[in-house]
Amino acid sequence: MKGLVLRRPRNGFSLVELLVVIGVIALLISILLPTLNKARLAARSVACKSMLRQYARATEMYTIDNKGWMPDSHKFLNYDEGLPRYMGKNVIIEKVARCVGDQITEEMSRLGLFTPTIATGETYEVKVSYGAGENSLSASARPTSVGPRPFWVKRNFLKGDSTKIMIWADWQNNPAVSNPTVAVVKPINNNMGSLCFRHPGSGNGVANAAFLDGHVGELHALVKTKANGHDLAEDNWPIPEGERSVGGAQYKYYPFGPGKSQGVGYIVKGYWPGIEIR
Repeated sequence: MKGLVLRRPRNGFSLVELLVVIGVIALLISILLPTLNKARLAARSVACKSMLRQYARATEMYTIDNKGWMPDSHKFLNYDEGLPRYMGKNVIIEKVARCVGDQITEEMSRLGLFTPTIATGETYEVKVSYGAGENSLSASARPTSVGPRPFWVKRNFLKGDSTKIMIWADWQNNPAVSNPTVAVVKPINNNMGSLCFRHPGSGNGVANAAFLDGHVGELHALVKTKANGHDLAEDNWPIPEGERSVGGAQYKYYPFGPGKSQGVGYIVKGYWPGIEIR
């Protein structure tokens, strides 16, 4: 027929088909995002453990070079007096001072700001989210009831199960101090203190930690936490009773022990309530 125009069928999607495809993609994203987020958090925890393993090895090399004396927790980031020179010739201190999973810690303004001495002898500001075990490391100016005093610890002073004595772990600047002199991991005033369970694991969060024997493990919170493991969801941290016995003898508990007891030496009485060591 003259004037008849035959049109070829179009190969494109109809509006309904396009909407169906978009809906399927949106559904897949909603399913995959939580999985991807968990994988990302798990990867950060693995990277954190790798860094803490470097801390453990650097601590061992430090004690060998210094006749068994443990590093000074007040100067552990100083190049010559601390651990960085044992982590590599060209180590960047700001790269070893922070956990790669501390984003929430930073958002809550709970990173510590320190001024370590670098290889050139100069100082510069560094944000910190790793901390030390108070009773397992030395301290050049440890606070006491009569003012700051040196507290020097030798490796062989630390009696007890070395797989349970924490030397380095995840830390938060809490209660916040504008320019802290030391990053010590411990509960304070029956509360969370500078403990930080920022990594996924159990429902209440996990703190990665390096232990005296050199291995890296986990501290699992058995008490309910909030703010991604940065605060307690309940009123008080369960402090063990009888930490100080009659006569002033002081005992410590894993993972924060040991503590020096008068006439007895360095001992540990048990496990700190609210924490499971794995």
